[in-house]
Amino acid sequence: MKMKNNILKTAIAVLFGTFLLASCVDDFKVGDAFLEKAPGVAVNADSIFSRAEYARAYLWEAYNKLYTPHNSNLEYYTMDVCPVDALSDCIQSRLGWGDMKELWYPGNYNASWSSGWDRSRMDFTKIWAPIRNCWNFIENVERVPDMSADEKSRLQAEAKILIATFYYSLFRHVGGLPIIDHAYLPTEEYNAPRASVEETVDFMVKLLDEAAATPSLPFSIPKAEVGQWAGRLTKGSALGFKAKVLLYAASPLFNDNEPYSREEPQDAVDSLQVWYGGYKPELWQRCLEACEDFFSQNASNGNPFQLIQPNGNTEADYMAAFRQAYWTRGNSEKIIEVHTRTYADEWGDQQPINVMHQGAYCPTVEFMEMFPMADGKNFTGMNIYNTDNPNNVDIFENRDPRMYETLLTPKKGRRWQNYAQIEVWQGGNIEDAMGWYYTSMMGNGIGPYKWCLDFWNLGVDPVQFSILRMGEMHLIYAEALAETGNLTKACDEV
Repeated sequence: MKMKNNILKTAIAVLFGTFLLASCVDDFKVGDAFLEKAPGVAVNADSIFSRAEYARAYLWEAYNKLYTPHNSNLEYYTMDVCPVDALSDCIQSRLGWGDMKELWYPGNYNASWSSGWDRSRMDFTKIWAPIRNCWNFIENVERVPDMSADEKSRLQAEAKILIATFYYSLFRHVGGLPIIDHAYLPTEEYNAPRASVEETVDFMVKLLDEAAATPSLPFSIPKAEVGQWAGRLTKGSALGFKAKVLLYAASPLFNDNEPYSREEPQDAVDSLQVWYGGYKPELWQRCLEACEDFFSQNASNGNPFQLIQPNGNTEADYMAAFRQAYWTRGNSEKIIEVHTRTYADEWGDQQPINVMHQGAYCPTVEFMEMFPMADGKNFTGMNIYNTDNPNNVDIFENRDPRMYETLLTPKKGRRWQNYAQIEVWQGGNIEDAMGWYYTSMMGNGIGPYKWCLDFWNLGVDPVQFSILRMGEMHLIYAEALAETGNLTKACDEV
C-alpha cells in the first residue's frame, strides 16, 4: 500500500538524518533559531548537553512541535487548510479552494492520491523529527553536568509523553506505525517495519506508564508555578493520555468483528495494521481501569484537575465558564495544553481563525440541532421547519448556553462587533456590511463563534490549544463505563 510505503520512507528519511545541529554556543538561540547555521560553529551532542540551559531548550523545541491550529507555520496545515471537522456532520467547508472542494466532497480522494505540495494532504509526517529529538534527549541528558538527577529523570519522562502524543496524532488516522524506540545513527541499519495496531498501542502505553512511574514527575503543575510552567507535561498528563489512547484502541475503528474498510488491497487488514483482527472486550476494560487510575490519583493529589464551574446560575455565567474552560491557559481543566503564541491572531492564525472568514468552518443546521434546550431537554424546533411558524417559536432562545459560545446565531439581545441585532442569514446586516468574507462564513445561516469570537476580542486573554481537557476525561470515562455495562455511573459522568 502506498500509505504504508510513505510512512516508512518518511520515518527513514528523518531518522537517518545526522545529529549535527547548528547554532552559536555562546549566543544561544531557542526555537527554530536553535537549528540555524552559524559560520564555523557546529553544535553536536557534546555542545547541546554541555549545559542544562541548552539541553532544556532542545526539549522545548520538541514541545513546540505539538499540534495546535494557532500557528502560521506550514507544518501545521492539513488538508490545504481545511479542517478535519469539515468531514463531519457539524462543519461544512465553503472555502473556494482547498482539499474539501477539490478532493473530499467530490469523492476524488483515495489511498494512492498524492501531491507535491505538503499543504494538500493530511500532513502528519512532521512527527518523526520531534520524536527523534526526544529520543536524542532521553539518551543524552545524563551527560549534562549542571542538572540534578531529579530534573534529568523528570525531563526524560516529559520526553516520553511527547513521543506518545506524537505517535497518537498519526495513529488515530492510519493505525499501526513503525516502532521507533531510540535515535537511529546514520550508520545504523534501519529495521523497523510498520507495526500492528496492538503493537503501536502497547508502545504508546509503555511510554506513558514509564513516565507516570517517574518519582520526580509531578502529578500537576503547582499553582505557584502555573504562570511560568503551564503547558508542561505531568504525571496527570501521562495517566489521562493513556486513557485517551486506550479509548481509540477500544473503539470500533480498530476493535470490531469486521475491519473498518474492505477495499482492496487488504495488506494492512491481513497484517493487523489497521485493526485488532476481531472484537476484544478487554480493551474497554483496560480503558476503564486507566480512567479509574487517573481519577483516583487526581483525588489523592487534591483534585488539581477539575471542571471549570460557573460563578453563578445565569446564562452569562455558564457561557463565561465554557469559554474559560477551552480558551484560558493554565486553569484546572487543562491536562495537556499547547502554547505556541501568546494571543490568537485573526489573520496570522490561518487555522482556525483566518479561514473562518472564508467559510472553511461553516456550521451546519445539524450541528445547531445537537445542542439541547436550556433545561436539558432535546431540541424539537425542527417541527416548525417548512411551516409558517404559527406559534412564533424562536428556535434560538432558551438553548444550552454552550451553543451561544460555539455558534453565532440571531439570538435576541446579543451583540457582535457593533451590531446590536445579529442577522446571519443571506441578505442580513452582517453580510451586507462585511462583504464576501462573511457571506461564506455564514453560508448556512449560522456562523462560527468558538475560537474566533467576534474577531475583535482575540487579544484579550492568552490562548492555548488543549490536547486533553478534564471534560474529555469525564466523557472517556463515561464511554468506558457504558461499554463495560455500568450505564448508571456512565450517565453520572455525562
